[in-house]
Amino acid sequence: MLTQAYLMLYLEIAVLILASSASAFGVFMHYWNKRQLADLKQEVIKLQEHGVPVKMEEVLPTHTTAPEKATH
Repeated sequence: MLTQAYLMLYLEIAVLILASSASAFGVFMHYWNKRQLADLKQEVIKLQEHGVPVKMEEVLPTHTTAPEKATH
């Protein structure tokens, strides 16, 4: 009976560690993507400064427009 209690304790600790690791990874990926986006914007600005006709909207499409609703 005591071994089942230890097993449950180990499982709960493992679940806690996995959940906190997943949360930390999610936060890391969020800031990593923001960093990559900032780097890409800087590259577009450099290209524009050198005379390359690059539009920011074409390279970085915005997803702020809501999809049109179908009317029936």
